[in-house]
Amino acid sequence: MRIGHQGVQIVVTGMGLVCALGNCLEQVWQRLLRSESAIALGQPFPELPPRPLAQIGPNPACLNQLLEPVVTRALKDAGLVPPLPDGGVVIGSSRAHQGKLEQLARQFCQNPRGGDGDWGVNWLDLLPHTPAIATARQIGATGPVMAPMAACATGIWAIAQGFELIRTGQCQQVVVGAAEAP
Repeated sequence: MRIGHQGVQIVVTGMGLVCALGNCLEQVWQRLLRSESAIALGQPFPELPPRPLAQIGPNPACLNQLLEPVVTRALKDAGLVPPLPDGGVVIGSSRAHQGKLEQLARQFCQNPRGGDGDWGVNWLDLLPHTPAIATARQIGATGPVMAPMAACATGIWAIAQGFELIRTGQCQQVVVGAAEAP
């Protein structure tokens, strides 16, 4: 896709995707063409009743385990090989690690002092900006790293911010996207 603005050509050169419909663009596209849905009764938390959900797997997904292969596929599709030191990163997330935060909250409620004061995870590692930082590390980027949060518009906002980084000459290439693992 080419987007022109004031003489600047912006080109999407690669894409990666993981969602409840599939683990790659082709699989998701084919399922969409067949009008398939990924919504089914399910529940990753046994104490709660089943609900109509679109899950990637039977258990809550780990955001970093989802994000790394998606970035790898997008780079491969674009013909890029890390490191991309001058590249920018705009990976948005509103709910990021919500499933992990809920598990941490359950552990805290069961044992507020955490035994030795450790619940097995640092809550700071579960904030919504961590997918952008993880992507920057993965691709070796030293350019701008942005982490927009705009609820359902997070992905489109990430694309807009990536566009601006290129249009203003701050970057020649930007990895953009959105990642959630609620």
